[in-house]
Amino acid sequence: PTNYQLINSQVMGALCENGTKGVCIVKNNNLECFMSNNYNYEKEHLRSLYPNISCDGSNIFCKEDSFGFTIKDDFSCTLALDGEVGCGKVDNDYPTDSCRTNNGTVSCTDFDD
Repeated sequence: PTNYQLINSQVMGALCENGTKGVCIVKNNNLECFMSNNYNYEKEHLRSLYPNISCDGSNIFCKEDSFGFTIKDDFSCTLALDGEVGCGKVDNDYPTDSCRTNNGTVSCTDFDD
């Protein structure tokens, strides 16, 4: 990613030179970006960031269904089967910031404002 739509230091939208869009989070002091339309690769990428969360069976913190794949912890990130991605920072079960892609655009919301 070469350009970021920053809303705080932990969640941002990403715009790549080739036109690909995505969402980035700062996890363990690393910038981790999830690009749209790359479901299987980004699913493995997201899983690798949360090795201690089980995705087996009925788990509210990790699920895959007909919509896509979601992990919820310090961030809540969803990779939709239609190619869209979204992540939000979570504090006490409430989102504080989020960014998502939708039909080729990236939008971010700061829920604290």
